[in-house]
Amino acid sequence: SKNSGSITSGQLYSVAHGLSGIPSFVRAVLVCNTSELGFTTNDEIEAVAFNTQGMPYLLGSCGADATNVFFQASLFSALGVTQKASVAGTSSIASAAHWNIKLYWSL
Repeated sequence: SKNSGSITSGQLYSVAHGLSGIPSFVRAVLVCNTSELGFTTNDEIEAVAFNTQGMPYLLGSCGADATNVFFQASLFSALGVTQKASVAGTSSIASAAHWNIKLYWSL
């Protein structure tokens, strides 16, 4: 796995996977770095659980090729996510500065 820093609108995150073939498993998560919306530091949430606020679009696309695993973030002005606690199940705006993108992969 590789933690690639804060999630940024439109950013391509790419990491050399070092494997002998294209990974059959690739996963992108956002890791909480500042508690909010019931999530605490180091909580990991699938990136597809986030959406672009006010738009019917996912946060981005995750994939791999023969050399790299990657996550292409969409153009977003705000992140929508379902809260974990207090008002669990309510969709709210998350602060992009409170989340880092992290990629996992394996053959």
